[in-house]
Amino acid sequence: MSKVSLADALEKRLQRPVCKVTATLDSLQGEDRDVLKMALEDAFNVSSIKLSDALADIGVVLSPSTILRHRNGSCPCPGN
Repeated sequence: MSKVSLADALEKRLQRPVCKVTATLDSLQGEDRDVLKMALEDAFNVSSIKLSDALADIGVVLSPSTILRHRNGSCPCPGN
């Protein structure tokens, strides 16, 4: 049997995974960060597919479904 305590095992299970969109926002700086924040808020004009494709053009990989989950509030961001 493992020597991991129940408290440690439970704490590990309760940790929320990091949202990939938030991690990407944190990795960008300046105008790129500002443009991504604006695009995430403008789902009417900037589809998740177009945003994913534009991010890929600059070497950032985020799938349209990951972007959509973030926009819908079903990602692991705090408060969701």
